[in-house]
Amino acid sequence: AWHQTGVGARRGGPSSAWDTRRAVKTIPFTKMQGCGNDYVYVDGFQHHVEDPVAMAKAVSDRRFGVGSDGLILILPSDKADVRMRMWNADGSESEMCGNGIRCVAKYAYERGLAPRKPHLTAETGAGVLGLDTGLEDPCAYLPDDPGHADDEIAAVQAALSPYWPL
Repeated sequence: AWHQTGVGARRGGPSSAWDTRRAVKTIPFTKMQGCGNDYVYVDGFQHHVEDPVAMAKAVSDRRFGVGSDGLILILPSDKADVRMRMWNADGSESEMCGNGIRCVAKYAYERGLAPRKPHLTAETGAGVLGLDTGLEDPCAYLPDDPGHADDEIAAVQAALSPYWPL
């Protein structure tokens, strides 16, 4: 929904240079955290974010915004069940975040954005990744390439294990 908001009618009345109007778009979001990383998640199936860099910077501000480590869009994909794009608090785009993708799996599964099955796939900047949506660990990361699974699982466990054993 779009609405108009006034941005500073000052001296000189409505015709002055200070009287401007700008469109403000309201976009629903969810803030989630995985092992200490907190992101703002937007359903890209339903909503379009025109400037994700600016939005990431604005929502991430912990004093004047929502406060987060960044912005994650959950989008449709031609290669996987969902697509994850993420921007850090400084506006830089990142390939992937293990803690962030856990929340993507939970969000997509619970909101019906992906099929209700025990294993989902997510397209990321780092490739297509497997996600386990099992009840015991609803958002665990599973490597896509079984040939390197042990190395990838060990690396992810080392980074995340105190909170989310794999």
